[in-house]
Order: sequence, then C-alpha cells, then structure tokens
Amino acid sequence: MAVERLKATSPAFAAGWAALGHDIVRRDLFADPPPHLPSHVLHWAPSLRPADISVDPVHDRYQEELVGELLAADVVLVGAPMYNWSVPSTLKATSSAKKILLKRLAAKVLPPEFDRQRKQGFSIPLAEWLKRGPFRELFWSVLTDQDCLFDSKAVAGLLKGQDAGRTNGERLFALVQFELWRRHYGVSYC
Repeated sequence: MAVERLKATSPAFAAGWAALGHDIVRRDLFADPPPHLPSHVLHWAPSLRPADISVDPVHDRYQEELVGELLAADVVLVGAPMYNWSVPSTLKATSSAKKILLKRLAAKVLPPEFDRQRKQGFSIPLAEWLKRGPFRELFWSVLTDQDCLFDSKAVAGLLKGQDAGRTNGERLFALVQFELWRRHYGVSYC
C-alpha cells in the first residue's frame, strides 16, 4: 500500500498545479532517461566551451532542451523513489564542473553581482559570545545544572579555562548542544 501511495504523490501534486491553471511539463526519467552526455564539453554552456572543441549538434540541442526546461520552470517537482532521492547524474556535474544546474538556476534568481563561484564557511564568534551576554548565561546554566550528563569537575575546568582565555568554546558548544538534544528527546542515562 505504501508503494502505491508514493507512486500517486507526484501525479497528485501535478494535478493540483494544473487545476490552478499552471502549465505542466512531464518528463518521466525512468521511462525515458536522458542519455549520458558523450563529451564533458557538453556540461558547459555553449558560451563557456573551448572554441577549438566541437560537439555533436544533436547532443547539444538535447542539452539545451533539458536545461531550458529547468530554467523556464517556476517549480520543479521531482518524483523519485526513496532509494533515489536525487537528480539524475546527467543533470548534476562532471569532474571538472560542479553544481552546474544549481548555478544556472541561481543565476536566474540572484542578482548578477552576487558571487556564485566561491564557497566559503564562516565561524561563529564563540569566544566573544562566551565572555558575556545571553549565550554565556545559557552555556553556564545548561552545563552546571545538576541534571547535566557530563562530569561536573571536567565541565567546571572547561568553564574556568574559557574564563581564563583558553579556547574551549567549541568543546563547550558541543557539550551544550548534546545536553540540550538529550533533554529535548528525553534521553536518560544510568
């Protein structure tokens, strides 16, 4: 019964959108899967391809058709079985270009000055937060509570060390997150 419900989910969503007057383009990737592109050059937009390399026009048109469908869509509904919650590999990336589809879709909605090329993380200012303010109070109250899972002497040492200027912020953050998770889900210990 569950399999039948899963098979009916995507058509039900599509029917709902159609009932609201939206145009629906259906592409059954199981019944008619897109072929793997024969050349890595086809993973690049025509304007980004090396000038000295030519591609088969048939494959080039097919690539443009698929990408054009995605870029023209306001909503993309992907109906995939539980074991395959993924976009087909032909629509993802190559060894030389990553997140092609995502970057093209981002280019459609983000302003041109938005930097879509770089990927970088950022650190939260734990050391500053733990000097004063509500986060310090939260950390101390959670970790010094009598019901806290962790050894009170070890925790006290980390807290004193943080106050003395040591960089225990990440350790303390992990302990607080775990303790709050444990409390939220009612996980007990012996």
